[in-house]
Amino acid sequence: MKKLLLFSLFFFSFGVMAQEISITQKQAAASVPFAQPFAVQYALSHSPDYQVAVDEDSLPAEFEITQTSVVKNSPATQTYDFTVIPFSLGKSTFTVTFNLTQEGKTIAQAQEPIYVEITPAKTFPGEDLREIRGPKVPDGWLTWLLAFLAAAA
Repeated sequence: MKKLLLFSLFFFSFGVMAQEISITQKQAAASVPFAQPFAVQYALSHSPDYQVAVDEDSLPAEFEITQTSVVKNSPATQTYDFTVIPFSLGKSTFTVTFNLTQEGKTIAQAQEPIYVEITPAKTFPGEDLREIRGPKVPDGWLTWLLAFLAAAA
């Protein structure tokens, strides 16, 4: 009898779905140049009939998010795409917190960091480069020079 009760409780627990959210896939470039936009993608799996929202306070300060798009793949999966501009050098962490909500209440959260190496911007110190602008001559300095030379003479 006890085995039957435990067996039925075990299978009954699969019928009751817990409210959960998980990040099934994350994707970003491993190395990007400083101040150059790049794409970050998160694929989420969550309980159906719940909403997923990005926690705006969790967005990293060393990155500027210029564009965000959401694609609902099924009632229980979504894909978030971010276009991000990095403003720090070295190894940086991009972390976003996703909230699973129902009726405005947060039920569960998920976050997973993405590590990105930010490289310095390329410069061109080549010797074959030269200045193509003409020399800037300050206005009126030649008149003052001639007046000074005439007064000195």
